[in-house]
Amino acid sequence: MAAVVACWAIICWVPGLGGDGATAAILRPGLAVVALVAVALTTTATIRRTRIELLAAGPGPIAVLPIVDRTGALRAPASESTLTPLARQMTHEFQRSLSNTRLYRSTALPTPGSSTEFLDIVAQAGESASVPWAPVVRLLRLLAPMSAFRVRCELFEKSDDPADLPNSRREDGRERSRQRDKVVHVELVRLPSAAVAPAIIHEETWEEAIEHAAHWVAAAILPQTRLCRTPPWTPWRGRRIPRDLFHLVQRFEAERTARRFDEALATLRRARALDPGNLALRLELGKLQETMDMHLDALLTYDDIISRASRTSRRLSRWWNARPGDHAVPWSDRTGAPALRQGHPVVQVARYRHAVLLGLGDKLAAQWWHRDLGCPRHRGARELRREYLRRILSDRFTSRYAEIGAELVKGAGIAPLDDILSDRRTDLPEEQRRASEKDARIFFTTTGAVELERLVAERRARPWRRLLRRYRELLPRRSLELALLSAYLRRVMAMVHAERRDKTPPPTAPPRRVLRVPSWQEESRGLATGGEWPPAVAGVQALVASIVLPSAGALSSWHEHYNAACVFALLLFPPDIFKAAERRPGDRPGDNPAARLAIDELGKAVECWDSGYLASQRTWLLTEDPDLDQLRRFRVFRDFEARTFGSVGRAYQRGPRLGIWQQAKHVDELIADSGERMAELWTGRAVSVRTRPPSPAAVRQWVEDEREGWRLAGILAVDHRDWATRHSIARTISEWSETTAIDLERKPHPLYSEDVLARQLSSMMGLTVVRALSPDAGPATTIAKKLKAAMIHGDRRLQQLGEIVRAGGAGLDHLCCERARPPALQLEWTRLIKAVDGGALVTPDLVLWCEKSSARWAALSAWFDDHALGQGTVVARRRSFAAEMKPVAVGSRPAPKTPSPRHADVSESWMTTEPGIG
Repeated sequence: MAAVVACWAIICWVPGLGGDGATAAILRPGLAVVALVAVALTTTATIRRTRIELLAAGPGPIAVLPIVDRTGALRAPASESTLTPLARQMTHEFQRSLSNTRLYRSTALPTPGSSTEFLDIVAQAGESASVPWAPVVRLLRLLAPMSAFRVRCELFEKSDDPADLPNSRREDGRERSRQRDKVVHVELVRLPSAAVAPAIIHEETWEEAIEHAAHWVAAAILPQTRLCRTPPWTPWRGRRIPRDLFHLVQRFEAERTARRFDEALATLRRARALDPGNLALRLELGKLQETMDMHLDALLTYDDIISRASRTSRRLSRWWNARPGDHAVPWSDRTGAPALRQGHPVVQVARYRHAVLLGLGDKLAAQWWHRDLGCPRHRGARELRREYLRRILSDRFTSRYAEIGAELVKGAGIAPLDDILSDRRTDLPEEQRRASEKDARIFFTTTGAVELERLVAERRARPWRRLLRRYRELLPRRSLELALLSAYLRRVMAMVHAERRDKTPPPTAPPRRVLRVPSWQEESRGLATGGEWPPAVAGVQALVASIVLPSAGALSSWHEHYNAACVFALLLFPPDIFKAAERRPGDRPGDNPAARLAIDELGKAVECWDSGYLASQRTWLLTEDPDLDQLRRFRVFRDFEARTFGSVGRAYQRGPRLGIWQQAKHVDELIADSGERMAELWTGRAVSVRTRPPSPAAVRQWVEDEREGWRLAGILAVDHRDWATRHSIARTISEWSETTAIDLERKPHPLYSEDVLARQLSSMMGLTVVRALSPDAGPATTIAKKLKAAMIHGDRRLQQLGEIVRAGGAGLDHLCCERARPPALQLEWTRLIKAVDGGALVTPDLVLWCEKSSARWAALSAWFDDHALGQGTVVARRRSFAAEMKPVAVGSRPAPKTPSPRHADVSESWMTTEPGIG
């Protein structure tokens, strides 16, 4: 149109082309009107398109059309579909799921008269009366669209006819359950006319199907928005995100928030399989592994991230990759997804967490040298996983940190790296194993300090990065320096614990662009060579002040003040971090200067952030952060909690290895809840057998279900520390509950509470023994003893469960270990199968077996339920369970020769209701 108007203007206004004067006078006014209309339309279309593009890049609100319910009316025309209660409910559920992604704001299209927009109100007034502004308002409405995306959904229910809708099988290849298969057809349109290919979502329930559909819509919109610049979606900018990737990441976030860590870890690993090159997802995996006390796994995860990033940076590759061939940067396709380089925030955080995790040398050394030296043919899943981790990490550390190891052998007198990082299963004496663990702790803390030194030196060498907001907020330079000071202090603890004194400071290799090393770092290096513990508080305070004073202004962020508080809190620890600090004579829990300095820094930290962020850090600050373990026993910390969070109760004292206690408590609750639900199931089966005997196939399935249930109980008793085993068993029970109508709720990992710990110990040991753990030695000592006692008795109870569910006797002495023994109820199940096949099983025997199975699961639930009262001591409950696990003589009665006439033509005629002889 613009080209036509331009040609017409040239013809009319150029002399000699528009004809005589009369013709030009006639054409020029008409041309002016046409040109004005064309310019107005072009301007309107341009403004509207620009507004739509801005709404799409934001992204702005997403218009959700009312969902159409097609269940039961699959072939009915759209005009006959109405907004049913199910459709209204699913519309609200779709909007809620889309909002929960924390990326988009959904809005339903308003019905006539329900909009509160100013232009809509004016337009409605113009329609109700003859006013001249109605066309103008409609034009302005065209210039201000409400959204750039429009979503339409239709609900279907899978019928018995497989030709109704495609994809009659699930993604794992199993046949779908047509009675419960819910289908959602989703269409996404990007205004003005671009449409995305529709998707068909199959799920078990309507809620799951609608949630999956909302996540599919978000995944289709995300690559077109500015939000795709933030991790973990940076590699997918301008590309098409896989259908299930976004859904899995959202499920991971929800499960982690709900503290279902095993399910969250499995979900994140599935998401990583769909996007293996996404280093941001690996970073989240490492953080979750740290939360689950899987320090070796997290260390390897961070190591893989840095190794992957070193392929695009020669400077990082020169010192990170020990082999010369690894220094070359490989060729990469520029059209592919951009790789994360050394300075990317994800890589920087991975390097920081890698160094901090090495600083926790006590935890790494304990997991490295805690070996399961049982039967080599029946090894636990956790030991097999740790053996793999030790082999990989040992190969990398011995080549990468060979220089540091040689210096430590000379200066600190530790054993060679090949000995302290051995990945072999060796039967070392206890004294030699402890010595190797102490040497490994010195090595880990030293390498952690060296890596932090490199990070600090690189930050000083490139001061221009301070101008970038993301680097200034992510890892402040002074926060890194305070973390380095904490690493030095942890190295001092390791040296004092091993009764060593380093004659030479740890080697450093800062970049060549670094002009000088600050004086505080030289002084702290001298402190890190060893000596007495704890060092003088005044000396550490002077080091913190020397970090703050050269900078412009005081500390100004949460991370800086929090790291300063952790520096002072470390002075409260004993050299052996797994032992509680002994209360010294005259030391009252309020007079320690290090505790007061730590509380002052925590008070400054909480003033730097808003209440929302502070609420998200409450659990970490009050119960979970290991650096504040000893600080929580002081009265000043309880006062800080009351001032900050408004709580007047006593602050929980957190002991060592709390993650292991939470996992063990989670397993106990899973066994107790599963046993209770199984007891209810078998009670219902016993009632149904009396009214209507089941078919032979149903009884065989019952036997197989019972066999599988006790097999899972035996596996969980042995490999309860392995997350994959716990998740596999929980998933099997969840799938099993869908077919057996068991209402089994997924249990989250419990939060730590002294009340829960006290009830657990009272159930396991009795009140008399718990009172023997007197708090006279100090709260920290009491909590450490209680946690240790709870974990010892919990492991012993699981070991006894594994022994009871397996057969015993002198005839099985030739087997290699307990795990090779057959199930204790194998003889009973064999008799039942033979009786079913031979038609010798009578109704009273089947009722007896159902009641006995119910009693067994109820006894198991009572044995592991530490919250129920009036069930006797743990020893009495164990004996009751062991008595219930003895096989019963069912199926030994001979069947009558002639079946009852009334059952001759019924499918249950194989079973007689008359008792047999014998």
